[in-house]
Amino acid sequence: MTVPISRDFTYNYFNSQAVECAKVILPNFKSTYITQFAKPQQLKYCMENNLTPADIWMWAFDQNNQKICITDAIKNEVQLLLNNAAVKNHQSVLGYSDHILYI
Repeated sequence: MTVPISRDFTYNYFNSQAVECAKVILPNFKSTYITQFAKPQQLKYCMENNLTPADIWMWAFDQNNQKICITDAIKNEVQLLLNNAAVKNHQSVLGYSDHILYI
């Protein structure tokens, strides 16, 4: 969790506030949390667009076997599923009622 100083410098600084927040938030979610929502959307999108899904939900292969990123194409549907799951499960992290995982 580093943040670039600027594009003119080749080093980053350590964002200690982000690390401390992550230590509290991340244990509340399985490592596959987003995948459980995104993988079905990837499969649906690939079927509708004649693509072959890759193992990782963010990727697909076209008819020429070229790997393409489909994140932008499915991100809104995935976010909606994440939001709905948060409301359904009454998830709250750090006392906030809004879902905070955004892709």
